[in-house]
Amino acid sequence: MGYSEDDPAALSAFRTIAERVVAGSTNDADRLRRLGDYIYSLRRDGAPDLQGGHVQPLSRIWSELQRGRHGSCGEMSPVLGAFWRESGRAHPRGSMGDGGRHHRPLRDRAVFIGIRPLVYYDMNLNGYSADDDGTPLSIASLRSNLLTNEDVHPIASSRYRDWNLGQFRDALRAFQSNGTR
Repeated sequence: MGYSEDDPAALSAFRTIAERVVAGSTNDADRLRRLGDYIYSLRRDGAPDLQGGHVQPLSRIWSELQRGRHGSCGEMSPVLGAFWRESGRAHPRGSMGDGGRHHRPLRDRAVFIGIRPLVYYDMNLNGYSADDDGTPLSIASLRSNLLTNEDVHPIASSRYRDWNLGQFRDALRAFQSNGTR
């Protein structure tokens, strides 16, 4: 398949970190945001970007991120998924292509939050979108809102992210307009 996998037992080290990072969180949306912020907080000024990390074993990606290297969404999303799984949440899986731009959000990576099972969490934004009452949106609901020109209410870190809200909306509209599902 073009990538290496770690032994799942070796990934249990993510549990200790995840439990510490999400301690005191009152809901899953806050837990995701805290984990995303933690991953971004490891970045060091002047550290190089990871190159081809998304095809490396998770342990190697994690080691490079801990050294302060800058990961892309394709490298940070699997780390977020490992933290999520090890904090007792559902295991994210899958990815979404974007017509060559290689954007890998946690879309079909089945992050189960409350009664909405497939919440779209985007590591470039380091956040998610919510409906009018604050409930995190699935990718299907998010795309529906975009098709009907409804607001997507992004909820994102103001400090730790690669994209601003406009870039996030533009990327979502590009997914929709190029037929990516």
